Amino acid sequence: MTMSTATPPLLAPLPADIADVVSRYVSAAVRYDELSARPAPSLSPSEAAELRAAQPVIGEMFEALSAPGRRGLVVAAEVAVRYRAAAARYRRLAANGDYDDCLPVQDEMTMCRCQLAKAGLLYLIERATVGAS
Repeated sequence: MTMSTATPPLLAPLPADIADVVSRYVSAAVRYDELSARPAPSLSPSEAAELRAAQPVIGEMFEALSAPGRRGLVVAAEVAVRYRAAAARYRRLAANGDYDDCLPVQDEMTMCRCQLAKAGLLYLIERATVGAS
C-alpha cells in the first residue's frame, strides 16, 4: 500500500486573497460577538456602527469561504473565532480572580489551538494570543 504524500487541503499555504478573506471573517465575527454581548445602551455611536458594519462583512466572507474546495476554511475560521472568544473570557475571569472557571476556558483555548496548528492556520489566532499576554 502506498502512502499519499499530497498535502491535506488546510495544510497547504493559503493564497494571499483567501488568507485575507479568512482573516477578515475572523476579525469581523470576533468584533461582532464582542459588541453584541454588551447591552445596547452601553454602545457608543461608533461601536453601534461597527456592529452594523460587521454583519455584511461576515456574510460576504462566509459566502466566499463556502465555495467548493474551501468549506474546510469555514470550520477553521469558526475555531479561530471560538479561540478569540475564549481568550477574552479567560482575561475577564482572571481579572476578577475567578481562577476555577479559568480552567475549562484554558481547555477550550488549547483544543482550538491544537485544531488550528494541525490545519497550519495558527496565524489566525497569533494576534489574539499576543494580546492575551
